[in-house]
Amino acid sequence: MQFENRLIQQSIKQVLEPICEAKFYNHSYGFRPNRSTKHAIARCIRLVNRSKLHFTVDVDIKGFFDNVEHGKLMKQLWSMGIQDKNLILILGRLLKAKIEGKGIPTKGTPQGGII
Repeated sequence: MQFENRLIQQSIKQVLEPICEAKFYNHSYGFRPNRSTKHAIARCIRLVNRSKLHFTVDVDIKGFFDNVEHGKLMKQLWSMGIQDKNLILILGRLLKAKIEGKGIPTKGTPQGGII
């Protein structure tokens, strides 16, 4: 079952990633392909040197992924052009997959998976 779950997630990722990447801000570096902390630091250094900027703000919203509202996430995906109802249904089921010891989540996104 674990192999099948990972295979399904990888398949979904291959469909979603190019659609989402085309719409994301170019200088957003978190959880993105071909981007890393090193890229973010290099961008900050370039801006400091070119624009004489002296401050960088690093923002990490504690518990953000634990508090994502499922309905809002699904509407956002739909508005980004992901409008296959079967895919949306599968994503909804992944979001509501039972968590051992906690039950069925009503908000938040699974952490550590492929998607």
